[in-house]
Amino acid sequence: MSKWLVFLLTGLALLAGATGLALAQQSAARRLDETPPPAVRLEHNLGVNVALEGYSPQERDAALDAMAAAGLGWVRQRLPWDQIEASQGQFDWTLWDSIIAAVDARGLELVAVLDSSPAWARAPEDAANPLAPPGSRADFGRFAAAVAQRYGATLRFYQIWDEPNIAPHWGHRYVDAADYAGLLREGAVQVRSVDPDALIMLAALAPTTEPGGLNQSDLIFLDALYAAGAAPWFDAAAAQPYGFDHPPDDPPQASRLNFRRAELLAAVMHQHNDSATPLWLAAFGWRNADGDQNSLWPGVDEPTQAAWAVEALEWARRHWDWAAGLGWAIWQPAEPAGGLRWGLALTTPDGQPTAALAALSGWAHAQHPLGPGQWPLAWPAIQSQGGWRLTPAAADPPSGAALDNNLLRIPFEGAALALEVQRGPYWGFLEVAIDGEPANALPQDGAGRANLLLYDPLSQQSRVIVARGLADGPHWAEIRASGGWEQWPLLSLQVANLPAARWPGWLVGALGLAGMAFVAAGLWQRPRLDASSGAAGPTGSIFAAASSQTISSAGLKIRPSKGSGRRKSGAATASSANPVAGDATSRPKSSPRATTASGPGPRTTSAARPASRP
Repeated sequence: MSKWLVFLLTGLALLAGATGLALAQQSAARRLDETPPPAVRLEHNLGVNVALEGYSPQERDAALDAMAAAGLGWVRQRLPWDQIEASQGQFDWTLWDSIIAAVDARGLELVAVLDSSPAWARAPEDAANPLAPPGSRADFGRFAAAVAQRYGATLRFYQIWDEPNIAPHWGHRYVDAADYAGLLREGAVQVRSVDPDALIMLAALAPTTEPGGLNQSDLIFLDALYAAGAAPWFDAAAAQPYGFDHPPDDPPQASRLNFRRAELLAAVMHQHNDSATPLWLAAFGWRNADGDQNSLWPGVDEPTQAAWAVEALEWARRHWDWAAGLGWAIWQPAEPAGGLRWGLALTTPDGQPTAALAALSGWAHAQHPLGPGQWPLAWPAIQSQGGWRLTPAAADPPSGAALDNNLLRIPFEGAALALEVQRGPYWGFLEVAIDGEPANALPQDGAGRANLLLYDPLSQQSRVIVARGLADGPHWAEIRASGGWEQWPLLSLQVANLPAARWPGWLVGALGLAGMAFVAAGLWQRPRLDASSGAAGPTGSIFAAASSQTISSAGLKIRPSKGSGRRKSGAATASSANPVAGDATSRPKSSPRATTASGPGPRTTSAARPASRP
């Protein structure tokens, strides 16, 4: 190869690398600025599955008191259709009235699971299986509406059916995502028609790797639900990522059942432009095998169970802003003592707390830095001084705010921080510091303070990156206001766990300069080499081909490739664990409450319309 061509191609390659690095770092910041947050956030997001119908009133109240004292924020309880409406049109609410009232009295959220068809509603082939779906969806719809009519003032979360991707929960037939989508739609329409504020939860999918038939992989089933147009009919998805005998940080694989399998489900949602919909961990945990090592349900010893429970919560807090609720497998199972599920229980058969309960309770009561996701300014971990007014919707500086007389202190854990602000035609600014230093993504004034200006004659809202490229670990943000009181300028904050930039700016610049030097050297030497060898001149085909090829690879047109908008397979896992860093083209959906307030219509989404009943 000619010496001049070597110089030229080397230089253009260096330019391509510098440009690519610069664009990649710019792209990461842009994703933080544009990606919408999940729609639901719970102040106490740790919950547990319960079977309260098996207790006496005294036992039930004692159990609920213990749950509340442990710091749990919600319980997931079945409302079995077959018991409530055993005879068509005849409802017996007595037991369920007392359960729901007892849960509500302790400030716990209730996730109501609507499933189990009564004998009169089942298809003939399902006569002996109460877990089978009804023969007529309309029958289930009337039951769902009745539940919402009776408990809508108390309930917020309605889960439509449970584990439809495995037998026997779909009766005497192969599982069918499109058929379940029809049942989901029926339930969602009927509940929303009575309770417009309801949040509809997808059935919690059972973890399995089987391809189909009587059992189908939760990943395949969820993907098929989107293909069937189910997206408008649920406000949250639900997973059951049991850990079995794998540690919490065990990497996810489609062929492996472990805790981080939830990331693969979140990746499916991301691939369908649904990253803004939260994913609940309806049931997770590790079974205390106590030496039995049952091959059907591998487990761990008691100390490992307790340690991994906390490690799992920490993993979710630090990496999963889409995880709205984290539900331990069971408080006490409705089965005789000694059964397999007792290895997951948080209390012994005589009511004594397990080591896992003590570990979970310690985590629930601890004050944690804000992890990835969008947060309201009224969150308990955020400290204020000087009279800031903090609400879930916005924060307002104190009257007469002048930097030194007010302060917001925000503990967070992530590599980037953004503030959502409401600017307006008024004078004011926010001074922002991270770990005592000026926020590195904001302009600084003559005194070296990093400021976010609030003046805007158009009164627009915007999300402003204030810090990025931070080291992994906890940080403190400090915000002081000057002016802007009674304007409610601060709406929310967003934390991202994007990794710090691996390539510093000076290195990117050096690569660019080196590239330009090599290009210049190649062009300078070319005429000399041509004169001695008789090669084609600057307009020759070799030069033109090389120039055309390397301009494109250098990205000088700054045009993203078709594959740059979404990561799949293993890369999708990392993206799904942080939707903040996800597809910038994903269209946000309105909040569930806003989209359902006008009636039982579907939530806004880019997915196809729900399929008609097959």
